Amino acid sequence: MAQKRDRKIALVTGAYRGIGLEVARQLAEKGFHVFLTARHVDAGKKAASTLRQNSFKVDFVELDVAR
Repeated sequence: MAQKRDRKIALVTGAYRGIGLEVARQLAEKGFHVFLTARHVDAGKKAASTLRQNSFKVDFVELDVAR
């Protein structure tokens, strides 16, 4: 029988600065695997890297909802 795994996953849009970044940080701190999204690739990658330095599970995903 397969084991049930409770995974907490969050997708945070515009999370490379300001409120979005803080929401991503707080969710990661609570054990969520955070998918941090942003239109600006370099800024998003930098934000994700900064959060990962605290051993948080964070991945960057480019997302532009206008496209």
